[in-house]
This record gives sequence, C-alpha cells and structure tokens, in this order.
Amino acid sequence: MDTGERFERLVQVMQTLRRECPWDRKQTHDTLRAYLLEETHEVLQVLDEQRYEELDEELGDLLLQVVFQAQVAQDEGWFGIGQVIDGITEKLIRRHPHVFADAEAETAEDVVRRWERIKTGVERKESVLSGVPQGLPALLKATRLLGKIQQTGLQPVAGPEAVRMARAGLDRLIEAAAGADGDAEAAAGMLCLAAAALARRAGANAEDALRKTLASLAQAFRKEEGTLKSQGRTFEELTPGERAAWEQRLRDACEETDS
Repeated sequence: MDTGERFERLVQVMQTLRRECPWDRKQTHDTLRAYLLEETHEVLQVLDEQRYEELDEELGDLLLQVVFQAQVAQDEGWFGIGQVIDGITEKLIRRHPHVFADAEAETAEDVVRRWERIKTGVERKESVLSGVPQGLPALLKATRLLGKIQQTGLQPVAGPEAVRMARAGLDRLIEAAAGADGDAEAAAGMLCLAAAALARRAGANAEDALRKTLASLAQAFRKEEGTLKSQGRTFEELTPGERAAWEQRLRDACEETDS
C-alpha cells in the first residue's frame, strides 16, 4: 500500500466514524479546538524531550485532527480534504519559484524575503504582519512579529536597544514589585519583548526556551516533592534551611542547559 492509498484509507475511516459513531458525529470545529491544541503541544513535548521514537504516533494524532476538521467542513458543504491538500501544494509551489521556476535564492534568508514579497503581492496580504496568528502564545508571537518587522529593514528591538530595553524593563519591574509606583504590566511586557528579541538574535526561540525551562523546573520540583513524601513529611514541616536549599536546587535546575 503506497502513501496515497494509506492516506485515502485514513480519510475513509474518518468518514465512517462521522456516519456511525455518535461521538464523532457530534463534533464541530469548535469542540475539536481543544484536541487540536492538545495534540500540537504533545508533538512539541516529544520534540523537546527528543523522544523521536514516539514522534510518528504523535504526528499521527495531529494529522487526525486535520483530517477530522476537513471532514466536518465537508459535511457542512464547505470544502473537503482534497481542497486542503490542493491548497497547500499550490502554495508551496508558488512560494518556491527558486525550485519550481526560474527564480534564484542562494540562502535561507533569500527564501524568507521572497516568501514575504509573494505573500504581500500575489497573495494580497493586507500587511507584512498578516501571517502572524492572533492566538499564538505571547512569546512565540513576539518572535514572529519581530521577524516579520525585521524583514522590512526595520529593527526597533535589536542590538544595544534590546539590551537597553531589557535592563530598563527589569529595573522598572523590580521597582514595581517592591511597591514603588510604576506599571508592572508594562515593565513585564517590555522585559519579555526584549528577551524574545535577544533570544532570536542568539538563535534561540523564546517560547521553546521557556517551555524547556518550565519542564526542568517541574521535574526538579517533583523530584524534591517525591523525596519529601517518601519521608512522610509535608511542606509545612520544612526547616528554613531545608526550604532555602530546596529553592536553590530549583533555581539550579532552571539554569541548567542541555548539552
């Protein structure tokens, strides 16, 4: 069975489920949103943890959500999976004229710049920023927005300015946390935007970086928590010295970098 036949079989199974399974038949685009988000994050978690032997299964779960959404749309008479496939295929060909036509692009940066010209021209995007989804997590959205703006030649948060903004945001946030007058939310926003800019400049993705740091923090906390429970103790029973040592180990876990 070739790849096309396998995909057709998946589509047919989905069509059968929509006809014969009460749960599948009941689903709508809105009820499936949570599953789409969940499966996306599970793919990201497998990638973060480099559990590549499980990646095929997680990608399959994510693919199911695409096929499911397309089937719901087909049942509503809007479009089917065939149109989804045709649309993305045509888009890939259109955005890669250096591969499928006679245009030239020697570097990845050349390709990205060409993409943006095609999207704002042929695809009639209202703005350079139109391709950035409104619902993205804030740090990821910051990275995408900064990248889009930079492709125009503008760099409002770059180099020394990013460092200055990060330091100013941190200082203002410290003052606000200490009870001084100040807009803590604006300071936090400034700091996070500057952090996203500096991470992007260093070749890191702020969203991925924070997710990995949070995973390290959670893992370290659960380890300490397990030790505490095995001793039959509670958090309230920690001595000041034990609490300080535990807090230091949690900080150390956040500062560790995967090799």
